[in-house]
Amino acid sequence: MKSTVQSYVFYQEIPMPEHYLRIEIPSWELVTQPVMDQALIQYRQLSGDEDVFELNDERVHLLQLPGVESLKDLQDYARRVFKENQIDRKFYQEIMAYLLAFYVETSQTIINRAELTEYREAYLERFGNEARQADMTFEEYGRQLLQTEADPHQLVKEHAKEEFVFRLIAQDVFKKQGKTITEDDYENFVQQSVLHQGADEIEVRDQMSYQQYQEMLPEMLFTQELYQYFKPQITFKPAGDFDE
Repeated sequence: MKSTVQSYVFYQEIPMPEHYLRIEIPSWELVTQPVMDQALIQYRQLSGDEDVFELNDERVHLLQLPGVESLKDLQDYARRVFKENQIDRKFYQEIMAYLLAFYVETSQTIINRAELTEYREAYLERFGNEARQADMTFEEYGRQLLQTEADPHQLVKEHAKEEFVFRLIAQDVFKKQGKTITEDDYENFVQQSVLHQGADEIEVRDQMSYQQYQEMLPEMLFTQELYQYFKPQITFKPAGDFDE
């Protein structure tokens, strides 16, 4: 018997607490200041003038940044980069964590214990490898990543089950959308990795076999679908300001 999901809440109907969709900042000026400071340093290096303490349109233009012609362009760019980075962090670290916990609590599933055990063991092994790459023990890495002082082993096991259930849901969504995965899709994935990421073809195939690609693609596509749905709902709130 394979593990299956029998029912789950469509993501459009999941009640998302407001604070998951809000990013509070001190002010736009403060959060974009690092980019402005770096641009000023770059201008000083290019001009050789260390006595310049502020930027203007002429100085920004001399930096020859793509798509940036004026001081306002630079400020808009700094805000855009900050927003993109913070939205990604908010979604992958907080919203996804909420969705994974919600799905494992509310979905009706039939779990094959052997499949879950195999998935959990592989998950723990991968987590341990990441810890070693960071030159940390499993416990040190877990406490830092999960921001807890408790024994991280149990939390990691719980996260493994959450992702296992999420994979079942993603596969079901993929199937209901009438999508399929062929060897041509896999070959295209390999070639795109080589052409656009400069990856070694043999390493790409070693790191992700056709079978692994079949298992992971529905999950990746569903995650991207969730991202596209929740991204426009995320707002930024400067201190003392409740308007975008």
